[in-house]
Amino acid sequence: MMAHKILMIDDNHSFVDTLQVTLKGLPLEFENVFSYFDGEKLLISRGPRLVYNEALKILNLAQSLELQEKQKGEKMSNFTPLEIHLPVVQPQGFSLILVEQDTEPGRKGIDFIQNTLKQMPQFAPHYFWLLTTRPSLVEEKARQIGIAVFEKPVKNQQIRLLIQAHIEKLQQQEDKICELMETHANLFVTKEAKKNTGSRKEKSLSKKGKFKK
Repeated sequence: MMAHKILMIDDNHSFVDTLQVTLKGLPLEFENVFSYFDGEKLLISRGPRLVYNEALKILNLAQSLELQEKQKGEKMSNFTPLEIHLPVVQPQGFSLILVEQDTEPGRKGIDFIQNTLKQMPQFAPHYFWLLTTRPSLVEEKARQIGIAVFEKPVKNQQIRLLIQAHIEKLQQQEDKICELMETHANLFVTKEAKKNTGSRKEKSLSKKGKFKK
């Protein structure tokens, strides 16, 4: 298993250094940027470790299969494969993004998170944690978005345990996704494979004179 990666978006050097020391010894790689703009660039280029929207499709399909097998006592047949986009697991992606509420003047961390989730459905709300000195100002909006809020200054041991639990849970989800994809390999088709199959079919029909563009 490759180390999970955490991104910290905060311009408080002292807090960032303290957090790095707090997380020492955990199987993590820690990265830090000092602006939302730089954070956005990293999230776009690297993405999440576990691609949420694709993983969710796999989990939903597996649940449907289990339900039908229980109801009918038999496995599904004549099932149209579900199209997924690979990779579902990206080792270079981030497992957790810690965002400070007031990193930039005139812009808020919670708005940055909300916009990121709208633009990048591959990220899940629980991948983001918001850090703020005034949680009461953002709790309602955070609840609507589905993100966790932590009051600064955070307790070192508390944040370490919470991050450790988050990573362990995410790793369990990742293992389950990989197992489902292996167990039900015939029920999934990648976008690229589907494209290649369509191209081969088109060429075959063209040769037979049955296909015209």
